[in-house]
Amino acid sequence: MRHFWLFITIWFGLASALNAQGHCSAPSVSLTFSPAMLNFDNKGQSFVSAHHGENITSLTEITRKLTACTTRNSTPTLRRLALFAQVLTSFRLQYANAYVLHEYAHAEMGHRFGTSGIMIGRSPNNDGLDPTQNDAYLQNLLRMAFGAKHPFDFAYRGVGINSTGATPEAFSGPKAQALGHAAGINLNSFLAQQDFEAMMDGEVSPSRGLNYIINKTFAPGYFMLDANIGGDPSNYVAQLTAQGITTSVNKIRKYQWAALLLSNGYWSSLRSLRHYSQEVVDIAPIVGRLAVMTRSPNTVLYWPEFSTFLNKSGVSMAGELPFTLGPKGRWNLGVERNIIGMNEGTDITLGLKQTFNNVKISGKFTQNTQSGSFAEARIQREVTKNISMIAQIFWTKGTSLIGERLSFGASQGGHFGFKFTF
Repeated sequence: MRHFWLFITIWFGLASALNAQGHCSAPSVSLTFSPAMLNFDNKGQSFVSAHHGENITSLTEITRKLTACTTRNSTPTLRRLALFAQVLTSFRLQYANAYVLHEYAHAEMGHRFGTSGIMIGRSPNNDGLDPTQNDAYLQNLLRMAFGAKHPFDFAYRGVGINSTGATPEAFSGPKAQALGHAAGINLNSFLAQQDFEAMMDGEVSPSRGLNYIINKTFAPGYFMLDANIGGDPSNYVAQLTAQGITTSVNKIRKYQWAALLLSNGYWSSLRSLRHYSQEVVDIAPIVGRLAVMTRSPNTVLYWPEFSTFLNKSGVSMAGELPFTLGPKGRWNLGVERNIIGMNEGTDITLGLKQTFNNVKISGKFTQNTQSGSFAEARIQREVTKNISMIAQIFWTKGTSLIGERLSFGASQGGHFGFKFTF
């Protein structure tokens, strides 16, 4: 860890020394805090985890802007060194956050099935296994980000998950075990969806793009490394096999890469990363050719976003088509169904995001063609120029693909918090 702190100190030293040349004013930064973020055993864990991702992305983006600004008048060599140090530090932080939240998703699924004694903390052998104590989120985040022997040790897994309690009977069957092994990867895919939502709201920054790519590639990257490190992918396939479903790690990985390469968010992220050294980046998500079919200037159809998810009895592909019908609102139409495994119905989702003066409202409703439904709603109200209040709720009925993932088995839940802008 001492090597990383030296690395960061050098970066801050370069930025500070060059600040006098750049005459930079600090850009604004927004941080969200909810009491639910202090506890990783709560209903709606997916939505709470998204706040952690938002905060890390916001902090890394402000350091990127400051680095770009303070080095604008420096020599090319100093500018490259400072930007390289900043992007490497940002990557370590954002990847550490994706990794740690991945483990908390496993823990939350275990809690829902009654597993006791779950611990997420320091892995004694740095292999992601056998922690002996439960550490706080921030401690786990910093350990994963800065605990490796050197900045380029990307195989480091200093945080792991373990449990002292016996596996409950409800968690012992192949369907429940499939959900347990899939929980972490599904959360990373959900966080990538949240990053795409932020892009649609106008925040296509390089740091947002980097966070999207880290979470979006977590699934295919993990499946690609399965032969070397084992873990969730092969365990998940084993649970599908136990249900009589024939598939393989390689087959699932191909669909994951396809979803990545076809997604609006992926190409928008790559475009934003090309401008990493710029202080201001003005990039919008890709508008598809379907836009020529409409004649209203306020009607825009965007290129879709695709995702894969690991469900209890198969792997699903989800497609989301954003479109606008007015200057202040945006709609989403989504379809998801299994492409591998058993028929668990088709999820059809309709979402709306609307702004009224100082109030932002969004909601989604999902109906599964077999039996279940899922709904979520979020409101953000500006209290002052620097403080906004956020409330979010969800409820689920029966069984839907999205509801089973995001609710972790809870029939309803919610949280509130505040967004501070400095």
